[in-house]
Amino acid sequence: DRRERGNLNSEPGIRNPELGTYINGRVFLMYLGKVIGRVVATQKDENLISAKLLMIQPVDFDMKEYGKPMVALDNVGAGAAELVMWVGGREAGMSFGPRLVPVDAGIIGIVDDIYLDESSLR
Repeated sequence: DRRERGNLNSEPGIRNPELGTYINGRVFLMYLGKVIGRVVATQKDENLISAKLLMIQPVDFDMKEYGKPMVALDNVGAGAAELVMWVGGREAGMSFGPRLVPVDAGIIGIVDDIYLDESSLR
């Protein structure tokens, strides 16, 4: 259990970027972020050639920023100021198909709308 490791607070809405978003006893391992910029790298790992790198700011379900901005590999064609779903760690590299790419964060979706039924989280 993640709470037993001492890094996950049991209070609703507490976020820990390494362990997920904790809301009323559930841990979410996909995250929300807002695209805040683009990264251009002329020299990079051969598995990243032609890949788009974006700067994202993690946000919670209330669109409040938390943590520090980060570079994420874009797999879906996200644009400036868009709300995106992203994953971190090993899952970030796995979202790019059969080749393993050296990446810590990967954008896996563009968010159109969010509906959170808070009664189902109780």
